[in-house]
Parts: sequence; C-alpha cells; structure tokens
Amino acid sequence: MTALHEATSVGLNIGRFSELLQGFAAEVSMAKQKAVTDGEAALARRFQRVLTVYADSATLWRDKIENARYDFLQGQIEVGIEKLGGSHEMVWSPEIRRIVDEYKLPISEGRIAYTGARFVTAPEASIQVLWAVADSRIPAATKPYLAATAPAAAAAQGRAPAYIEELKALASLRDQGVITKEEFEAKKRQILGLDKPVSKKPPS
Repeated sequence: MTALHEATSVGLNIGRFSELLQGFAAEVSMAKQKAVTDGEAALARRFQRVLTVYADSATLWRDKIENARYDFLQGQIEVGIEKLGGSHEMVWSPEIRRIVDEYKLPISEGRIAYTGARFVTAPEASIQVLWAVADSRIPAATKPYLAATAPAAAAAQGRAPAYIEELKALASLRDQGVITKEEFEAKKRQILGLDKPVSKKPPS
C-alpha cells in the first residue's frame, strides 16, 4: 500500500499502477487469509476499503485510455452515450456510472457535432479524486496496526542487551569487593568477546 500511495504522489503510468495495484491486492488477500482475531479481520477489511478505491480509479483510467480515440470526449471519461436511431436512449457504462454515483463525481453533458447524439462524461481529474479518497482512508487502516505494534516496538527498543545487565552485576560485585578489579576486567573481556584471538583470512 505504501508503494502505491507514494507512486500516485509522484506520477506513474497505467502499467506501473496496475502492477502496484496487483501487489497490494495480493497483500490484502494474504492478510484476510491469515486473520485470526476479530481485530486482524477488521484490519484486513480496512485495507480492502483502500484497495477498492484504488481499483475503481484504475477502472476510470482504463476507460479513459480505451476511449481516447474519440475526439469528442476531449480526454474525459465516458459515462454514457445516446443510442443512435432516434430513440434518444442513453447507453450507460454500468461500472463507470457506479463509480461516478458512489463517489459523487461531477459529470457534464455534450453533443457529438456530426451526429447530434448526447454523451455524458466525468472529468479526467476524477482519477486523482479517487486517489485522494484512498489517501484519506489510509490513516484509518494503518492507525490500529501501528497502535497494536507500538508497545512491542518500544519495548524492543528500550530493552538493553543481556550482556549489559551481566556487566552491571559484575561491576556491583567489584564495587562490593567480592571480585578484584583484575577479575572484573578479565570477565568483561570474556563477555564482550575481546579475549578471543583474531583470525585473519589469507588473501585470495
């Protein structure tokens, strides 16, 4: 998800976007399969919500590319076009219309100059609008995960290595006169591995 989010911030082509989207989909699928607790299942569902928005943006992007040959669209995303033959019936692209309705994307209507048929489009910027929606859902998806892992990470960072505790105990024994300074130094070198001979590899 991080790679996909960062990529949309700097610009990319549809091929790279599809590749990253596929990778994110695989991660979400794996998270669902490995979910054991209710919390893990809820986390997977939050990531799925982010994935869905990115997938919808890819649908808009592909539609824009597929219809780029139609000059009258002027680079916009086709939502529907009037059927020829005088019926004036609008033929909608079901998936595109679903996305437009779900995200409340703006639409505009025009007419084809040489046929007079009406058409409805969504702006090209709708793709970036959906990326912004996905971005807005990322904190809700990652916050519970970060909150759950933060204590463990903090504990791991704050935990001193075992040899530090051992050296502190030895220093206490030295200060109490239980062991001599020389014994302390010898044991310290042993703990730190400084009493081992250094082996040098012969040049190859």
